[in-house]
Amino acid sequence: MYTSRGVIVVGNGFFKSNAANLVRRIYEGDDARIDSAFTIYYMAVNIGSTFSMLATPWIKDHWGWHTAFAVCSGGGMVLGLLNFALMRKTLARIGSAPDDAPIRWKSLFIVLAGSVALAASTVFIFSIRRSRSHACMRRASPFSRSSATCSRSAIAASARASSPR
Repeated sequence: MYTSRGVIVVGNGFFKSNAANLVRRIYEGDDARIDSAFTIYYMAVNIGSTFSMLATPWIKDHWGWHTAFAVCSGGGMVLGLLNFALMRKTLARIGSAPDDAPIRWKSLFIVLAGSVALAASTVFIFSIRRSRSHACMRRASPFSRSSATCSRSAIAASARASSPR
């Protein structure tokens, strides 16, 4: 869950600044058109967000959560890619000098390797944490009516007990 939230945060951080910069570059110098473009851009984002928030629970009730998220996120992605494909020739002249530069494969490899290492370490850390909390829950009484959860001190004691001496 934390990993998916982290990916969303990073994705929004990259997306929002780049999209706003692209809108600004399309209408350089003409203030009235820039204001109109930003109004259209932010209205499209807000309308899409509102539609998704209203559609997701309805789709969930009829077909389940997996379908709801697939339709709302995947459908929005398909619409965005379709719009990009249709507007590609219009936007081809917009950009900066680094957009036309060749790919630096070494830098790309370093970024991808770092991303994989970060993802693997995150999964490893959370799997250790989860296994320790499950071990604590297994020691709880099976006859208790409340959900058996452990305090941090109980989890720490479990970790000390399982570590080699």
